[in-house]
Amino acid sequence: MDNSVNKDFTKRLMNYTVACANQCILEAQSSVSSVSQILDSITNDVNRVSKISEQTQKALQDVRQGISAKLSAIENKERHLTNLRISLSKLAKENEESKDLVLPIIMALQFQDRTAQQLGNLRKMIEKWINFRSKIIEKTTTLDDAKMEFGKEILAITVSAEERTVIRKILPQLPAVEAVSDDSFFF
Repeated sequence: MDNSVNKDFTKRLMNYTVACANQCILEAQSSVSSVSQILDSITNDVNRVSKISEQTQKALQDVRQGISAKLSAIENKERHLTNLRISLSKLAKENEESKDLVLPIIMALQFQDRTAQQLGNLRKMIEKWINFRSKIIEKTTTLDDAKMEFGKEILAITVSAEERTVIRKILPQLPAVEAVSDDSFFF
């Protein structure tokens, strides 16, 4: 009976793992496509606006190259994940001890999820950057006001303390974040 339960568990775990891997691949592909479109838009905007200095254009190119490198790494990870899924499928059929392979798969899925979240956050930050540049170029607001607004918007979409620390180093004039005093969900 234990052998039957293990086989059923392994089969259900395999089906769940394959479904999760497929969902991660779809999300990563969607994020890669969105970021690529945004990068194309940024490049076109940079070329069109002649008031941006060479230094800014170089910085944007460096950012694009960095993002392209990360996207390439993500695509490699997607291929690796697909190959891993295929290998896992073969191993599950041949070996009942495949449950020992679950932890690396879960770690790979968590990596894909974090990457998709980071790419989504990066897309939002790039959109805020484009909006900030437009306001400066169009002179609809002062540089200091635009910086404060940009900093507040970026802080509002950050998800990690590391991101907020970097932003505060660049824009130290941003107001401090107020501590949360009441958590009615847990207490």
